[in-house]
Amino acid sequence: MVYRSAAKSQGINRETLRLYWKVRGGELENTKLLKTVKPGRSSVFNEAQEAALEKYLLDCSDSYFGLTINNVRKLAFDFAHQLKISTPSSWDRKKIAGIDWFYNFRKRHPNLSLRKPEATSLQRAMGFNKTNVNKFFTQLRSLYARHFAFKANKSFSGSSTLFLL
Repeated sequence: MVYRSAAKSQGINRETLRLYWKVRGGELENTKLLKTVKPGRSSVFNEAQEAALEKYLLDCSDSYFGLTINNVRKLAFDFAHQLKISTPSSWDRKKIAGIDWFYNFRKRHPNLSLRKPEATSLQRAMGFNKTNVNKFFTQLRSLYARHFAFKANKSFSGSSTLFLL
């Protein structure tokens, strides 16, 4: 029986059946194994790599550094090339991951959300001024003077400022 009629009689996608046939070396004895073969193209990244990418995106979000769709796509392209993973030719041509990859990545990782970046609130922008910054560093200097637990190699003193690393 040819693929098309066999797939139609069993209610299975023709390409899924062809892929299964190819993977099993022409053996179709156990049809339960059909469910283990995923139809379509394989993902560029494996599960661990996608988890690392997801963690990085969540860390960026937690530090108020939101990324746009294009930023995530460029990041994925760079990540793949750092890991020396083969990518689709369209990624190499455009130097960016495909939009289909992005939406499928979001489907696989539903805890990632897409939001429109918001402008900084007026109160927050007004709070960042010379007076408040000087007050912060004055308090930091007094804290540093009271507690000698800060290591010298973890701080940097500039002109009238103190930075703790």
